Amino acid sequence: MGIDKRISVLYISPFSPKAFGAEEQDLEAGLKQLRLETSYEVFSLKVNLFTHELIMDFDCNYIKFPRNYLNSIGYALRYLGAPDNTLRQAYTLENFSTIKMIVKELGINMIFTNTTSTFLFGKISGVIHVHRSVGFEPIYVLKSVENKLKAAFYSVLKIFTVALEMNCSLLFAISPRDAQYYNKIRSVLRKKTQIEVLPLRQFSFKTNYPVRKKLPSTLNIAFLGSTYNVLHNRKSLEYLLDVFNEEFLLQNQSVFNVYGRKIPQNIIRNISNSRVSVNNWIENVQSIYDNNQIFVVPNFLSSGMQSKVFEPLTFGKILICPPEVLSGYIFTPNKHFLPAKSTIEFRGCLEWINNNRKESIKIGSEAFMQSQKIFGNRFRESILSNLLK
Repeated sequence: MGIDKRISVLYISPFSPKAFGAEEQDLEAGLKQLRLETSYEVFSLKVNLFTHELIMDFDCNYIKFPRNYLNSIGYALRYLGAPDNTLRQAYTLENFSTIKMIVKELGINMIFTNTTSTFLFGKISGVIHVHRSVGFEPIYVLKSVENKLKAAFYSVLKIFTVALEMNCSLLFAISPRDAQYYNKIRSVLRKKTQIEVLPLRQFSFKTNYPVRKKLPSTLNIAFLGSTYNVLHNRKSLEYLLDVFNEEFLLQNQSVFNVYGRKIPQNIIRNISNSRVSVNNWIENVQSIYDNNQIFVVPNFLSSGMQSKVFEPLTFGKILICPPEVLSGYIFTPNKHFLPAKSTIEFRGCLEWINNNRKESIKIGSEAFMQSQKIFGNRFRESILSNLLK
């Protein structure tokens, strides 16, 4: 396909009225990125995950199919063709038929699907299908489902989903580590799918670094758990509450701030530490970064978006974490972040920060600059130009 005329792109994303977290920010930033590229004419279509309603930002004449007729035929078919619940989350045969009509009416050249829930809408003959993955799910569910037998079953089921994903033209993995997983499946299946890395897209628009001359006398440590009904977030919180006990925080003039939804009541009841503050969900993300200097992330997940890892780096904050959670992105220990795997190492890093405050500020500054190289505008522009080839 040449680039002498604009490419018509149908950007399909899931819509959940109940949440606006890292995934939703990524979806909006992806649409914004495409619209900044003058070679694209972009049409946005969202699918409500609860009502299956199609939400469009354009006018189009298409035939409205009888809902009951198509759903009764398609109900069994979609279960046979897509055993994974996530694949079916946004899908109905009525919606698929409508999208086919829209593609024809608008002369769409490329369908850009986002997350597994919209993937099936990209399988339209004669149209380039680009898919954005937010996690390699066979690995993700192993760490996200508490029952090991269920986790193993879902993991096998997710491998069939990945096999379906290998039928798109171009697949964007969220990290170099996830790209390696996808490449292994591609090699086994002998597919020709192009696989590229596309980080969380909202980071490409983060360009300002607040210059910091010194750290405050009381250090604020933060953990961003998004939602704690997810197993790896809950395990991380339980671990960190043990690491940063009251005696240690008092000795190091520190406060531990916990952020996120659905913190289990049994955990809240057991917090007797006066140096721990439970903040639940905070709409104003900027305020979290204004109030905290240090962010901590233990390693309880091997796939996925990991915004709790990379967002602090883009804000120029001091990050304490195991090197593995950086998912293959090039950040250097003790230059861009402080490495820690054990309780002793996490505590040692905080003690080091207290005793080396100027050097700690420099680590945050270096983290911001490295983030700009990895996630910034140049990277975004190179990905979009690659789409045009």
